[in-house]
Amino acid sequence: MVNYNYQNLSDVDFESLSKDLLGKKLKMEFERFTSGRDGGIDLRCAKDKDGETVVQCKHYKDTRLLISSLKKEVQKVDQIKPKRYIVITSASLTKKNKESIKKLFQPFIKRTTDILGKHDIDDLLKIYKDIEINHYKLWLSSSNVLDRILNSKVYNESEFLLENINERINIYVQNESFKEAVKILNNKNHVVISGIPGIGKSTLAYIIAYYLLGKEFEEFIFMSDSVEVGLQHYSAGKKQVFLFDDFLGKSLLENKLNTNEEQKIINFIKQISKSKDKVLIITTREYVLNQAREKYEAFSHFNWKESKCIVDLSKYTKLIRAKILYNHLYFSDLPKKYIKKILDDKNYLKIIDHPNYSPRVIEQVMLNGKWKEVGDGDFFVALDNYLSNPHLVWDHTFRINISEVGRVILLILLSLGETTSSSDLYSAVESYSEQVGKIKEFNQIEFKKALKELEDTFIVLNKDINNLVVVQFQNPSIQDFLLNFLKENNSYRKDIIQGAAFFNQLFTIFSFEEEIKGKTQISKIELKELIAKIVRDYNQMGRSSLIKVVHKNDKNSYWINRTESDFYKISTILKNIETGSDIKLEKLVKEKIVNFDFTTIKSDDLSHLTSLIYKTDEQPKNIKDFFKDAPHHINWVSDIENYYEVATVYEDIFESSITKEELKNVVNQVVNEEIQSTSPDDCDSLLEKVENLRDNFACELDEEADELKEIIHQFEEHENDKWSDIGPDDLPGLEPARDDEEDVIADMFESLR
Repeated sequence: MVNYNYQNLSDVDFESLSKDLLGKKLKMEFERFTSGRDGGIDLRCAKDKDGETVVQCKHYKDTRLLISSLKKEVQKVDQIKPKRYIVITSASLTKKNKESIKKLFQPFIKRTTDILGKHDIDDLLKIYKDIEINHYKLWLSSSNVLDRILNSKVYNESEFLLENINERINIYVQNESFKEAVKILNNKNHVVISGIPGIGKSTLAYIIAYYLLGKEFEEFIFMSDSVEVGLQHYSAGKKQVFLFDDFLGKSLLENKLNTNEEQKIINFIKQISKSKDKVLIITTREYVLNQAREKYEAFSHFNWKESKCIVDLSKYTKLIRAKILYNHLYFSDLPKKYIKKILDDKNYLKIIDHPNYSPRVIEQVMLNGKWKEVGDGDFFVALDNYLSNPHLVWDHTFRINISEVGRVILLILLSLGETTSSSDLYSAVESYSEQVGKIKEFNQIEFKKALKELEDTFIVLNKDINNLVVVQFQNPSIQDFLLNFLKENNSYRKDIIQGAAFFNQLFTIFSFEEEIKGKTQISKIELKELIAKIVRDYNQMGRSSLIKVVHKNDKNSYWINRTESDFYKISTILKNIETGSDIKLEKLVKEKIVNFDFTTIKSDDLSHLTSLIYKTDEQPKNIKDFFKDAPHHINWVSDIENYYEVATVYEDIFESSITKEELKNVVNQVVNEEIQSTSPDDCDSLLEKVENLRDNFACELDEEADELKEIIHQFEEHENDKWSDIGPDDLPGLEPARDDEEDVIADMFESLR
């Protein structure tokens, strides 16, 4: 007989289960009410033949507490006077208990069959098995599944205890990674779950293991340090789950792989892949796997890509992030006054939407006692600060587990910006090596080794349709961590300035007069060194800054480098530095402005020219050439806006340089070309620009504005229909997108009051 553990469900989980079960049993569709403010109502069906049917859900284990709680509902129910009142509870009820509850709510409870206790819910779940499957936490923690898990043979794993199983089930939230990983297992018999520290790799691995053991796999073998454990317990004819958690993490760090062990590991994976009754789950930090591939030939030749499931925040929708936070709050030991600080002013939304959202940080605070270090009044602020300063996730890995070349690459990538090409990154690190001298024997081989070490943990490498390799950070929290590291390590700041190969390295992350969020402030001495670097190497330093180009109806995109020019450089200097503070710098800037070469101006330069004309009294001697020739260089609608902006400063010269008809033709051509090349999801911003030109600069663009509005309308209709092609059977255990997501989230957290 199946016995379900409803205590692994939160109040929201239990209410959702009750809604599904009663909906099936009574053939009614119930609507939910905001938790904590229900006035005696949790669920209501207003369309049944008997009139209004109201349901009260009570998630209790102790029957005495249940009866006490129900007594408080009597007055509320008497006020709403429903035609039919149903009570459903997770507590066990005797016949006498049901009679007492019926008597409490006379005449609204017509019969005791409208009072459902734990055993009644058990019986309904036997009938409606699809509901059990959809409520995966209930299925995983049911007695028959838990018995199979706990009674399976477990080797080399002291953590495989009921307490630990329940804890993982309690806080886990089903997401796309589960389906992806199980699909890979179905195809390959092994899966490599990789990702950044703290994202939930091990939790996912254990949940999959529980799932498989619940599906009648017989044995669980935990492999911590060596493949020998797996080889030793491999048993033909038995359904076995092998888990290699933190694959090679300790071994690689301590350089303690046994002779030929790497080949044994590959052979073991291949053996599992050919088996009909065995699966292997591997979790790894991506940089560890990349280091292993670089260090051992057997790993480098193995095809890891087809069996890899990368867990990242893109797999976590807003509702999933909300449920993860909610589960940690619900199942934690946090006092109510602490939880209240998260609920006040809907502070939970700030956590859910935090750009550095991290399940590990939340777990450290909620379940590992970090909250005890702060008072309840400071709790929300402290949690927000932990997410804003993600040292818990990145510090140890950065300082201990990667090479010095890897650390330098990350800091230089930070100085270049969030996106750069691998070739520019190499040039920047090479310049650092030559001018600073702290990296010995740097070359392409060492560079590629370091990139593999960092890939999918700290950085992401992508190749566009032109085979340009683009390097980006994996997560914004990495940049935050690195900025904080630079604030505390001035020697690296000086080295980046001294070794800079590109002009933008001197400005991307440094602030000069005051502290600016997203930058690190340099000292007066460092500023002098930076100015000296500009004056000395101005003409040698280029620019490394990529922009993504996407064409309409073309899924492929490509990257181009932004223009490197005097317009960009001088605009950047004037924006950040008081040039009067250094005679040589001031002279350099004045000379460049007066001698601007407008015959080579590119569209990127227009925004820089627009910026700098308000910061200098110097007038370019060839400004007339700009107005005369610039229309031939205008490629984007934003260029037209900038062109008109400059025209307002030099109005007389502008009017004598170009006819209105000529300019009108250029404007209409550029606007129509950009409409054709813009993806529908970017048309909103383009429409704003077109309307700005029409309304503020008297451009005749009514037809173009109407065309954009129609594109936006069609795109929004398509987006609304996107989920209609994917049924629930295609996404087992996952909730489909829903229009009332914000209300669902609000209801969920209000239930914690």
